Amino acid sequence: MKISSVNEYGEVILEEVYNPIILRTKEGVEYTICMRDYGLEIHESSVGVISLQPNELPQLLMVNKLNKDE
Repeated sequence: MKISSVNEYGEVILEEVYNPIILRTKEGVEYTICMRDYGLEIHESSVGVISLQPNELPQLLMVNKLNKDE
């Protein structure tokens, strides 16, 4: 993993993150994020693993928006 920088907005920029990063809430919920050769994996225990290929996130967000509007 390579920490490139922290930009002017305080965002940490990471590159080549092939080992999982765990984000843990104060309630103990863990979200795991990991880069793969083919895209990105996000894991949360109640949902399972979600694999995203490049350009899939906009499509996923649109489906969620359409389902919410129904």
